[in-house]
Amino acid sequence: MSGCKKFSHTALVLKKALRFRATSRDQSAMTKPQRLLVLVGGGHAHIQVVASLPQAVKRELRCVLISDSHSAAYSGLVPAVVAGLTPEKNAYVELPVLAKHHDFLFLHARVTNVDSQSRTIRFLPNGGGAERTLRYDILSLDVGSTTAGIPTLSRNTGLRPRPVTDFKPFVIYTRPISDLMGSVSEFEAAAKSRVSTSRVVVAGGGPAGIELALALDARLKRSLRECEVTLVSRNESFADSFGRAAGNAAIAELKRRGVRLLLGVGVKVIDEKGGRLLLEDDGPEVDFDCLVVATGAAPHGWLSKATDLPLHHGWVVVGTDLRVKGTTNVFAAGDCVSFGATFREDFPPKAGVYAVREGPVLCHNISTMVEGREPHAMKHFKPQKSFLSLLSTGDGRGIGSKYGLVFTGTWVYRLKNYIDEAWQDKFRVPKNSELSDRGVDEEFDGTAAEGAAILHAAEDVLTGDSFELQLSVLKRMDRDEGFREKLVSVKIQDT
Repeated sequence: MSGCKKFSHTALVLKKALRFRATSRDQSAMTKPQRLLVLVGGGHAHIQVVASLPQAVKRELRCVLISDSHSAAYSGLVPAVVAGLTPEKNAYVELPVLAKHHDFLFLHARVTNVDSQSRTIRFLPNGGGAERTLRYDILSLDVGSTTAGIPTLSRNTGLRPRPVTDFKPFVIYTRPISDLMGSVSEFEAAAKSRVSTSRVVVAGGGPAGIELALALDARLKRSLRECEVTLVSRNESFADSFGRAAGNAAIAELKRRGVRLLLGVGVKVIDEKGGRLLLEDDGPEVDFDCLVVATGAAPHGWLSKATDLPLHHGWVVVGTDLRVKGTTNVFAAGDCVSFGATFREDFPPKAGVYAVREGPVLCHNISTMVEGREPHAMKHFKPQKSFLSLLSTGDGRGIGSKYGLVFTGTWVYRLKNYIDEAWQDKFRVPKNSELSDRGVDEEFDGTAAEGAAILHAAEDVLTGDSFELQLSVLKRMDRDEGFREKLVSVKIQDT
C-alpha cells in the first residue's frame, strides 16, 4: 500500500471519529453530539475496555482506539513462544479486528502530545503525513513501558573496543514484546550456520529474565550445534521476585539445566559491536553472541517531554480509581502508571497481572462517568499482594507458588498455558471453541494432607495430562482459610 493510500485511510478513520452519529435506538443522540472516548495504547487493560464496554454506554459515545501497532502481545505467553512451545500468533491480539467487532474505530498512529487543559492529543499517522490534532471528551492511556537501559560503550567505560568479527552480535530488548520474539528468531536463523558455541546472555534476574533464560536454553539447545546460556543478575537471590522458596526452586532449575549464573552483580556497560559486557565491581568481562536485556521497565520519554500530566519518576500518577491526578476525564492504567504515595514506592511492580486486574475497574469507571453517576460509584483498584505465580521453565514444565508453597511439574505448565490461552481467547474473533470450561470449578473435598500431596505431584495424579485436581486444591485454599493453614503446615512438616 502506498503512503498516499495509507494517509487517505487514516484521514477517513479520523473523519469517522469526528462525525456525529445518531441512532434510532437512542433519540437523545438526535439532539446532542456524542462524546468522544479515546483509548491510547492496546495494553492489557484497554483491550478489556474495548471488549467489555456496555452497548448502552457506547451508544452515548464515539469510541476510538489508537495504537502504533496493529497487534498487542500478551506477556504471559511470550516465554512459551520463545521456547517454541506455542505458535507466535497465539500471543497476539489483532487490534483492528477486535476494535471493529466491538464498534470501536481503530487508528494506526503514534501519539506525540497530550494536553489535558485543552483536552487534545496530537498524533502522527503511521502511514505518513503531517501531525494531526484530535479533541477528546474522555481519554485513557495504556501505553506500557520500555526497557530500562544499560550504558553502551564509550571512551570512559574501561572496556576497550574489540575488532568486529564476521558474526554481528545481537542485542535484544524485552520491550516492545513483538520485537523480542522476532529478534530471537532472527538470531536463531543466523546462528545455525555457526560451528563454534553460540553464547547467549540474559541480563536481568526478574521473572522475565529467568523465564527467558530457561526458554532460550530449551529452544536453542534443540536447534543449534552448541549453545551456552548465561544469566546475569544484580540480585544474589530471586526472593524479591518469587519469595525465598520459589526463588530457590528457580535457581535450582537453572543450575540443573546448565545455565551459567552470575548473581549479585549488575551490568556496567555493553560493547554492542564487540559482543561483550563489563560487569560492575570489577567483575569479569562476559562475551556474547546474543544479549537479551531484561533489566526491568522504564517510562516512555514522551510522557515527560510532551504531556502536561503529573508524573512520578516518569510514570503517570493516578488515584485508585485510575483517574490521572488533577484531572476529571483522563484515565491511565498498566505499566505506564504510578500510584504515587498511595502504596509503597515500588508497589505494585510492573507486571501484567496488575494491568489485567485494572481492566474491569477502568471499564466500570469510564461507564460511570459516561452515565453521569456520582463519584462514589467509582470502583477502586486494590493491588493484591499475594497471587498464584506460575513460571514456565521452557521444557513443558513449570514452577508455581502461592501462600509460600512451591510446586513444580508438567501440570504447572499446563495450568499456566490454559490460563494464558483462556485470557487470549476473550479477545479473539472468532473465539476458540476448544477452550471450553474444563471443570476447574469443581470443589476439592479431601483432607489437607491429601491436598498437599496432590500439589507436590509432578504430574496430575488422575490422568497424567491435566491440572484440574491441583487447581481445585488451590481454589479451596483461597476459599477456606482453615484448610489452607493445615495444608501449609503439612508442607512445613514435610520439609
